[in-house]
Amino acid sequence: MITKRTNSAALIVFTAAMLLPSFAADAIPVPSSVRAPEKPLTTRLHEADKVFVGELVNRNPLKDDWCHADLKVTRALKGVKLGELVPVVWRPKVGRYNAEENQLGLAVLKPAHEKRYWLRPDTFVDITFAEQAAYSLGKTDGILREYVKGATLTKEQEKAVIELANQRGIKKVAKIKTYYLRPTSDRGISVYGVEEVAGREVLHPMLTVNRKGWTHRSRDPKKDELQIGEFWAGKAAIRKTTILMVGDKEYRVGKPHGLTVAQCESILTKLQNGKFTLGPNAEKNRLKGVDWNKPTSFSKFGENINVSFSAQGRDSGWYTLKIELIGDKLVVSEVMLAMP
Repeated sequence: MITKRTNSAALIVFTAAMLLPSFAADAIPVPSSVRAPEKPLTTRLHEADKVFVGELVNRNPLKDDWCHADLKVTRALKGVKLGELVPVVWRPKVGRYNAEENQLGLAVLKPAHEKRYWLRPDTFVDITFAEQAAYSLGKTDGILREYVKGATLTKEQEKAVIELANQRGIKKVAKIKTYYLRPTSDRGISVYGVEEVAGREVLHPMLTVNRKGWTHRSRDPKKDELQIGEFWAGKAAIRKTTILMVGDKEYRVGKPHGLTVAQCESILTKLQNGKFTLGPNAEKNRLKGVDWNKPTSFSKFGENINVSFSAQGRDSGWYTLKIELIGDKLVVSEVMLAMP
């Protein structure tokens, strides 16, 4: 992974471990093969001594395949202070990893080696994971917001939504997300609390918030729903997601039904690497719209396996692939499309 500062307004990030699948008009995406870390990123974040966004400075190659440098903290998340210099060490040949001067990334450091922290692909990762790390550690600057076009909130409206969440038991809001089910006028708000990680399972409280004029047929609040201004909500729930790992990439999906985590990871790996065949009823052209980097659910009922992915370039919509496993071969028998 190499991230270089090109100017004050742009970053060029290129890394073999983090390459997103790309594909030609009629090809299946085949990402690079990489070594999977022992633990998912979320787990490493909570176990690390120091977590921060840093810039590599003072790079000093030494003899016998050693390299020393410092990571200058540009955004502190855990165990460090802004501007602090954290000493790091790595071995380019033995470790098959190298880092460059002014390289930017998310540092997830543990343990230290002779007062220096080991630098590897799993300890200095793509800077695009910084927001995920901040969210996971409850260290966002304010609140992480994911608003879609046509469903945004002003600061004053956010205050009402946050107060509603607080009164419904979510004392610390970590994320506010909106959705828009086009072509209908239905829109909504999801409010998330700080997550708790237990192995591969992630738990966090979630509250669904309605807004006047956004709901189906502009329905009014029910008697058991709490209302503040134009917003109202029922009770908060605990949302469960599962962490899947493919190479160095971490995915969050709904809790699998009828499949183990290992089985889901095996299926996802084969799909992303194009290691499957199409059944006679599967429409190949539909695969072009699948966002292979956004799996959402895995389920098995009897012998029927369904895997869903988000659609590319849309705020809503998804694809569900019906899958058959014949020995160690994977067959996509049908590609179903849902576009609200």
